[in-house]
Amino acid sequence: MVKDNLIAKGIILFIEGVMAGVFIDAIIEIVKESIWQMKFMGFIIYIIFVVADLILYIKYGEEIILWVLESLGIDFD
Repeated sequence: MVKDNLIAKGIILFIEGVMAGVFIDAIIEIVKESIWQMKFMGFIIYIIFVVADLILYIKYGEEIILWVLESLGIDFD
């Protein structure tokens, strides 16, 4: 039971780390591309969506990851 919970936490932390890395890389790419193409309004709209997505991820991130893992057949209860 405890070992399964530790494995679950480890998987969750790994996925969160990967998601955070991808998230940061995506922001850097969009910033470079937006500045290069001078699409300032598109950049502002993107930032609004990024902030909203980040709020949802912070609030529900672990639940979403657990739901995905359980839907794949990995159960940690």
